[in-house]
Amino acid sequence: METTCINLRERFGRRFKVTYEESYAAAYGPKATRDDPWLQIIPGARGHVYPHSAAMLAASTNRSGPTARRLKALPFVQVYTEGSDGVTVLFPPDHLDLVNEVGAAGIESTRDARRLHMDGIPFPSQGQGPSLLQFALEYHRRGWSLIPVKPGTKKPACPWKRFQTIRPTEKRLREWFGASTYNALAVSLSRKPGLTFSTLGRK
Repeated sequence: METTCINLRERFGRRFKVTYEESYAAAYGPKATRDDPWLQIIPGARGHVYPHSAAMLAASTNRSGPTARRLKALPFVQVYTEGSDGVTVLFPPDHLDLVNEVGAAGIESTRDARRLHMDGIPFPSQGQGPSLLQFALEYHRRGWSLIPVKPGTKKPACPWKRFQTIRPTEKRLREWFGASTYNALAVSLSRKPGLTFSTLGRK
């Protein structure tokens, strides 16, 4: 049995609200101040995130339905448990922002404006961080299917349904995102009921 886990407060406390699950008070008392990483959670409207091990996080939904389906469709997750009351998946901590953006956890941020992160590198915003092309190529390498979004909207800028089953080539990504035509992209999700695409863009 592992004795250590990811400390949510140390790693994500500056960006997300970190609290303890209900069993904390029962274990240590209502006024306890002891830090127990195993009982830390990042709460949300549709579920919560908690540490599963020293290398993985877990996201649990409060119920089954569209949110649970979107969560299971993410290419980097492992389904841990599934039932009529929801689903729990395991995922690497570097993907916490994407889990939240796709709507899997609906976790609460400590900031009004959230930005996606790519291995600790801010999602591209105007004039700083990696370019949109760099971001697209990085997540293409991780297995995501990415498409451009019409400027000023959340609508795809290309016929997107085909990219539910195939991914655009790196050459096409360079054509789309190498110029300044587009300033946002979307993740095209698998062809399952309730799954279409999730828009990711500059804030």
